[in-house]
Amino acid sequence: MLDDVMAALLNNKKKTLNYFIVEQLEQELEKKLKKTLGTPTAKPHVSRITQIGKSPAPVKRKLDDLNALVASPAVDGDFEKRKDVGKIVSSLKGKLFQSSGKAAKISIGLVTEPVPQFYASDKPAYVINAKSERMTKMANIFKEQYPEITEWHNAAIISPESVFVYGEVVNDIWEGQPFGEGNPATLLVDDENGSLVKLDLTNIKDFCLFSGMIIAMQGVNENGETFVASKLFQLQSPALPKIQPENLVDSGNLHIMVACGPFTSNVNCSYSHLQMFLDLVKEQKPNIVILMGPFVDRRNKSLTEKDKNTVAITYETQHEAVLLMIARALEGTSTHVILQPNAQRDACLVPEFPCSPLQVPGEISRILGEVAFVISRNFYYYFFNFQRLHLISDPAIISVNGIQIGMVGPDILAHLSKSTWLVQDESDSQPSMDRITRLAASLLSQRLLYPLCPPHIPASLCNISSNTSFSVSPHLIILPSMLIACLKPIPSASLAINPSSLCRGASGSYLNCKISPGLMKENTNVADCGQFEIVKI
Repeated sequence: MLDDVMAALLNNKKKTLNYFIVEQLEQELEKKLKKTLGTPTAKPHVSRITQIGKSPAPVKRKLDDLNALVASPAVDGDFEKRKDVGKIVSSLKGKLFQSSGKAAKISIGLVTEPVPQFYASDKPAYVINAKSERMTKMANIFKEQYPEITEWHNAAIISPESVFVYGEVVNDIWEGQPFGEGNPATLLVDDENGSLVKLDLTNIKDFCLFSGMIIAMQGVNENGETFVASKLFQLQSPALPKIQPENLVDSGNLHIMVACGPFTSNVNCSYSHLQMFLDLVKEQKPNIVILMGPFVDRRNKSLTEKDKNTVAITYETQHEAVLLMIARALEGTSTHVILQPNAQRDACLVPEFPCSPLQVPGEISRILGEVAFVISRNFYYYFFNFQRLHLISDPAIISVNGIQIGMVGPDILAHLSKSTWLVQDESDSQPSMDRITRLAASLLSQRLLYPLCPPHIPASLCNISSNTSFSVSPHLIILPSMLIACLKPIPSASLAINPSSLCRGASGSYLNCKISPGLMKENTNVADCGQFEIVKI
């Protein structure tokens, strides 16, 4: 039947297909599949999600069923009683920013490589090759930035004279102790044996080290066991990307709103926070709205606790219901929607980092994916469609009108904060960067969106090397974290943003920003050309 319809359309030179026809075809195909496919033997994993006043429903739901699932969510009493609505938690206005109309043309592209949908355990040989390639690449960058480095030496070999060495910082992961005097850092050398050597950093007055960090030093190894460093080279952040001439034309401000999950409190499944945020999006009509997962939080207690108001539905059903809420709320608008999962906490995903983009059902993508403008002329209808749904990996770097935005789902700031050995020069009364800024800057200097190794989450080390690396600093880097919400300009580089989560206790926060791409010149910090606000929901 499908072949006949498509042939008829082609013969009549039709370029568009009515959604009603597609739905009819899907129904016919579904009937045929039921006749040909046997009953599945494995039952889907069922979670328990609080839905007050709902009765059990089958696992497979139609669009109307999903709509009913989110139409009247559980009421969050604490959220209804909050008193800090609209409070600006943190703000930053650039000296070059000019308030103007909204940008008319939006161009969105993917900078980093997309993460494949298939996953498996890393082979040791592949991990070794990935580490070696990364260390060699970083060693070349050190040589470019520091011309005095003429030749590399092996840090594990005895060298009474001062030499230059490089390698990867390693922690004693068996004892799990943080770096410090009782647990000195170890350097993994880039040689055939993967040699290890202890580091003596007593002569270094200011440094920031964590496991997985690639460093370069100058010093001596007099006994073959410990390398005594006399100088630690600080790797600079890569340059900002060049803005193309067409994006330098002043065509108005780029308005972006960002909300990060979880979107429900930890004691219920009320999506009141998300619904209010979507209402704000409809009201303010930004060019782009970015929603970062988790959309169904695997840490939500109400997913596992049982009570009399609980019905059994799958994570996938609840996930589709949330996507339907987003689609219905933004239906008919011109706002571009960017959805990014959270590899660590999204219940519908295999918890492996990096992770591939979300899989959106066809019915929902048709609502959210395009806007149709219909013009009648001589009784003919012309449809002008443009794609406005964008599904990206976790993590990812995207380009919006030349402005590059990096986004990482897992709480890398908290992970680094727990694992970093930070020593600051006591003679410096006013350090150039505080702790959070320095942690965010380490992502840029290491050229990875998740440089911590071993990672604090299940991860593919090979995919981290290939899918999270970058050669130029993104203008913005969004790092949702349990730490306090903040805006941190990194000197001569990016603007690091922690918008916190949309649902945090009785309240939450989101990012509202406007950027003037027409003012962005080469190596211009985006913080100077924009207005950024972290606002209480």
